Amino acid sequence: MKQKILYLLGMMFIIIGISKAQTNDKGFTVSADGIQVFELSPMQRKVFRHFSIDSDGEFDKKFYAELKHKIENWIESTFNEGYEDRVSEWLPKLKSRNIKINQIPNKNAFIDLIFSQSDYGDSMGCKRNAKPVQVMVNGEQLPTITKERQMLICSVHGPSKFSVDDFKKGLPGVILGSNYHNDIQLLRKEWEPKLKSRGITNIPKSDELFADQTFLDLVFSQPDYKNKFQEKFPGRTIKVQTYTPEGMKYDDMTIPGEIDQKGSEAQYMYMSEELHKKYPTMSSFDVR
Repeated sequence: MKQKILYLLGMMFIIIGISKAQTNDKGFTVSADGIQVFELSPMQRKVFRHFSIDSDGEFDKKFYAELKHKIENWIESTFNEGYEDRVSEWLPKLKSRNIKINQIPNKNAFIDLIFSQSDYGDSMGCKRNAKPVQVMVNGEQLPTITKERQMLICSVHGPSKFSVDDFKKGLPGVILGSNYHNDIQLLRKEWEPKLKSRGITNIPKSDELFADQTFLDLVFSQPDYKNKFQEKFPGRTIKVQTYTPEGMKYDDMTIPGEIDQKGSEAQYMYMSEELHKKYPTMSSFDVR
């Protein structure tokens, strides 16, 4: 009876879960002013995922928070670099004009003050052309790059900095960075001997070529491929009997480690979904 109740509960959660996945499963995307400027590919995620011993849910939570933090740091560090340059240049001038620096409320106001000086030369049109930029990460809004910040960044780095094109060029390095290349190197070191032992000879000679989706897909599609979580939590096989209008069905079912770690309700939900795919007319099931 308990199994049948859990089966019904499981099917309810599965329907909810599928609906949620269809509407919320967006991967990792970044947009600037409504234009998508970066998307992490499923293959790139798999490379990072390979070395984590966290469950999928925990991995995504930590990993995407880290990527968001990298983007925020990139924007803020670029601004701070420009701000320090302009402060060192203009602070003595402003003090000589008897402007009370300690009464300036914030960095935006200080930037406005610099650009309002009659002898500020705006040869790149930073004041005239600056506009706020809104950045979204997975639909979540980051702090706006204000007009004042854009003016200052432009005055140091040029008018194209933090344009849509600049985001497209800069974000892959910011988000992937050396960590991704190190992971590719380790993945290649781990799998190159295995692939050669299986008669696969067209293995790339460099890490850059090994990072091509074709070869990564070759690694991830190997029958014995496991990421570090799967190696640590291999799962287990159990025997189930399923009630269908056509009669009783018997199966050996492997519960993935990801599901096995979550407890009995998650296990039954998983079994319910998998058995329902196999036997659409089933009424319930039991563990033998």
